[in-house]
Amino acid sequence: VRGVVDSEDLPLNVGREILQKSKMLSVINKRLVRKSIDMFKDIERKGETEYMKFWTNFGKYLKVGIIEDSDVKNDLAKLMRFWSSKSGEDHVSLAKYVEGMQANQTQIFYVTGDSKAAAARSPVLEKLKSVNYEVIFLTEPLDELMIQAIDSFDGKYIDSVGGLGKREKREKPIRAAVVVSVVAVAFNQQKQKENGNERNKHIPWV
Repeated sequence: VRGVVDSEDLPLNVGREILQKSKMLSVINKRLVRKSIDMFKDIERKGETEYMKFWTNFGKYLKVGIIEDSDVKNDLAKLMRFWSSKSGEDHVSLAKYVEGMQANQTQIFYVTGDSKAAAARSPVLEKLKSVNYEVIFLTEPLDELMIQAIDSFDGKYIDSVGGLGKREKREKPIRAAVVVSVVAVAFNQQKQKENGNERNKHIPWV
């Protein structure tokens, strides 16, 4: 995106260190990013045919934006497009995927492949096809990093087909470990306090 920014508060010294530390430039940067995202949304509102022209040329940069800037990842996630096991020659957005989820489906699933055809041939798809679940195809080198950065969309976790049903099982031990850790810290602190009090009994001036 090329343009001109008019500001009365820009520092005259534009050395690299000044640019990195300038609060005003940081504010300008955030506003430019927000303005750019609004422009992308305007293109999307013109219709899928028009948006796909933009996506074909600039989609990879939006993916990089999700990976590098967590502040805008939720806005950019709505602009992502994917092939899927049900999209045919078209692309599907995450919002459209969620809209078409089965009543008992709680997660968004994806599979990786070197191409759309390779992803569609993945043997791990069979189980989900049998229950009519849609699966997103990730075919670009950036895709898996990008989808992991998004992590969830509209309250639905995003997970690989290979991790079918395993996210909850992974998270429960993590939560349990956190609880155990907190209890252990509290116990150690109490023990240290008791030991300290015991030592103080033998010090006349305490």
